[in-house]
Amino acid sequence: MAGFTPEKGEDAINEVKEIGANLVRTELEELFSRSQYYRYIMEAVAVLGRARWSDIMRYLMARAGGRPTNATLSRDLSNLVKMGFLAKDGDWYSILDPIIRYAVLKTR
Repeated sequence: MAGFTPEKGEDAINEVKEIGANLVRTELEELFSRSQYYRYIMEAVAVLGRARWSDIMRYLMARAGGRPTNATLSRDLSNLVKMGFLAKDGDWYSILDPIIRYAVLKTR
């Protein structure tokens, strides 16, 4: 897409990021409607860059105003990994797609 933008350099990159984020935003909103915690899980991982289960739980408790059960958080994390929104490497969760991460950060 960067080749189709009339600007060059940093402006073209930013425009492509915005276009990509707008395309992903609809998909994210549909995803967030499936679980009350998906938004906060994705936010936690996006903000921290990569996060452990305990980091995500602390973020959820601060942002959601309550504490999900351990089983609920584990289930939601597993689902997000299966759907490809998160990747898991050992104890760490991350968002591999930089456009998805950018879109999540913009929707906070």
